[in-house]
Amino acid sequence: MLSSVSGLLGARLLYGVLFIFAAITWIWRSTSPTFAKFHLEALDNVSTSNIEKDSVSIRNVFQGVNGKRYLGVFVAILVFYVAWNLLANTWGQFQTYALTNAGASQAQATGLGIILNVISLITTMIFSSLAAGKYRNIAFFIGILVQFGAMMEWPHLEEIVAL
Repeated sequence: MLSSVSGLLGARLLYGVLFIFAAITWIWRSTSPTFAKFHLEALDNVSTSNIEKDSVSIRNVFQGVNGKRYLGVFVAILVFYVAWNLLANTWGQFQTYALTNAGASQAQATGLGIILNVISLITTMIFSSLAAGKYRNIAFFIGILVQFGAMMEWPHLEEIVAL
């Protein structure tokens, strides 16, 4: 909807809408008696009688009895999210760039990007069910062929598509 808006106005409108939703959510969470009840119940379920106030710190969590295990899990989650965000941002930026360089308008590239993301989600779900079953090797082999074909330079692709 905002792809035709020039300059920074589109981004400002988008972040303005996000700010409004965040503010509404914060006010709701802060003033709702239902959420206050949830918070009180959660506090009642936490036993702090065996914990000294000074013993709870990030240093003690990572150097305590299970510190190496917690540090390993923390590092694994950190690496996963850094890698995932790099991939997601690269795909999101490059996809629109590639589609606009192929002749699509900004609005078309954005719309096609949404459609391609839905298709990617569906094919990922299909692949996940195949990868967990007895057809795993066939699915991986087809994936290898598709990926190899995607990396090949096809000099006569226009002629093939025209057929």
